[in-house]
Amino acid sequence: QVRINPATRVSQFGHVVGVMRAVWWFLMLINGIFGFRRLDGSKYTGNFTFTTVGTLVDATLQTASKATLSSQLGVDAAAVTDIAATFATDVWTVTYMVTTTTANDAATKDAATKMMTDTKDAFQTALSADYKKQDDAVTAVITLTAFAELAASTTTTTTVADTADKDTYTGSMKLDIKVAATVVTESIVTKAAQTVIAAQLGVEASVITVTDVTVTGAEYAIDYSADVAASAKADFETKAAGMAQNTADMATAFENALTTELTAAVMLTLNLEFTVTVTQPPQKQQASSSSTTTTTTTTTTTTTTTTTTTTTTTTTVGQSSGEAIYAGIMVVDIGAASTLVQSTLLGEAVKLVLAAELQVLPTTIEVTNVANEGAKYTIDYSVSVAASAEAGFETKADGLEAKTAQLVTSFKEKFVVAANMEVTIEITQKPTKQAATTTAAPATVTKVSGEVKFTAEGLDVAKVEAAAKAALATVLEIAESALTVTATSETSASTGRRLAAMDWTVEYEAEVEASKKAALETKVTALEASASGTVNLEAALTAAVKAEVGSDVVITGVTFAGSVTEEQTNTQTQETSASVFCGVGIGLAAVLLRLL
Repeated sequence: QVRINPATRVSQFGHVVGVMRAVWWFLMLINGIFGFRRLDGSKYTGNFTFTTVGTLVDATLQTASKATLSSQLGVDAAAVTDIAATFATDVWTVTYMVTTTTANDAATKDAATKMMTDTKDAFQTALSADYKKQDDAVTAVITLTAFAELAASTTTTTTVADTADKDTYTGSMKLDIKVAATVVTESIVTKAAQTVIAAQLGVEASVITVTDVTVTGAEYAIDYSADVAASAKADFETKAAGMAQNTADMATAFENALTTELTAAVMLTLNLEFTVTVTQPPQKQQASSSSTTTTTTTTTTTTTTTTTTTTTTTTTVGQSSGEAIYAGIMVVDIGAASTLVQSTLLGEAVKLVLAAELQVLPTTIEVTNVANEGAKYTIDYSVSVAASAEAGFETKADGLEAKTAQLVTSFKEKFVVAANMEVTIEITQKPTKQAATTTAAPATVTKVSGEVKFTAEGLDVAKVEAAAKAALATVLEIAESALTVTATSETSASTGRRLAAMDWTVEYEAEVEASKKAALETKVTALEASASGTVNLEAALTAAVKAEVGSDVVITGVTFAGSVTEEQTNTQTQETSASVFCGVGIGLAAVLLRLL
């Protein structure tokens, strides 16, 4: 039996206590070094509105707003969430949520309260700068019109991570840039896709995981997933359902995102065109069941393509239902001819300048021609404008001639080659609404054609054609005016000459309404295949010939051949003039012609 000395027990206990004290002090030291702090705080919702000179994109604005709000409210960027940007009636509205800590709660609320009075200029400048960091091609002049005080949302303790149930949604899309470009790498497209998809679905970019990007030439197939909290599922699914209708916005957002990554100068050189196809909207994944889902593919592209399974929308200029086309001409004089200036790049710079001044997207403008003569470049362009925006657009178009100085400044910013050149700009034709062209839907008609052969004597071409037309109208039950006939004889006798017995061939053709197709098919079949049909045609020919020559003529050897088809008539184009003087001009032209 082993006995332990009591003194030894005391010594062991003291050793344990010493170790525990050492651990405690070590933990205190770590806390002092790294400054662990409680994140207990509150969530607030806020919003602000502003107007701007320059065309902004909502996805880019959301990213810029996050950085500006973080710096101006004095919080970490991660504390600013749920950002959304909308544009209506020339005013941008940005909504957001901010999470504070106990340490900065009061200061953050105070900063929001004083934004319109004490720090308005600083906020405007910061937002302009943060937007330019995202899109160097845009210099936005921002005027803050309202900044709401923060409204309490819910008080939350974040010492424990959010463990709310989440569901995974997966989706896929295709990005087509039209021209294969090695500089547009998978990593760049992955980063852009994460931003674009998050903005469309109203979630943080961190929620989106791009699982795969497959490159085939100029096409990028993108697969992605999103982990969505239970509280956000309803809103997420609503946005996911409407994603296929927003491909135009996504195409523009991809263009802006790639411009940020590659710079505006590189993008101008590449001259890419962006097409987005939603091949599968985000769908909730089921852990234990599988199902077959039929999805509708919606494509936005610069060239219209119609198939039975694809709805196509153009992102560049192109007249569609509810849109008008405005055409204008601008002359840019760079002072002295220079080989550094390329017409294509100059035209693209002009497009950006016009977009900013007319407050439209660059993709709605098409530079149709750039003519160069020495230092002068004459640029013809057109703008596609929605009917609802025509009034505002025309107001801005009317003011172009008075803003040539601003246009020169903007042009030099966007076309850096001309930064030190003596540039002047002349508006030789402000954007003017063009004649609307409408194409009537093609009509369907029934066409019957073939030939009739017979033998007769004492007839000429004119009488045979007249008699054949009357006989065919009778047996086919169609109007004579619908028929066209051509008669030839075996010896091709001259018109008007009396002939002996001759073999005649009469080719015929007629177009009638589509509803008569079935009836004509029945009649043609009977005339070709039955003896009674031939007898009826022979009787009709005999009567028609007698009516032409005034006496009986023996008709023998009658045969009939025919076919019935359904065809479309030629489309008709109508133009509605944009000028009230069109009718006067036509009338004047008619008078002049008569005088001549």
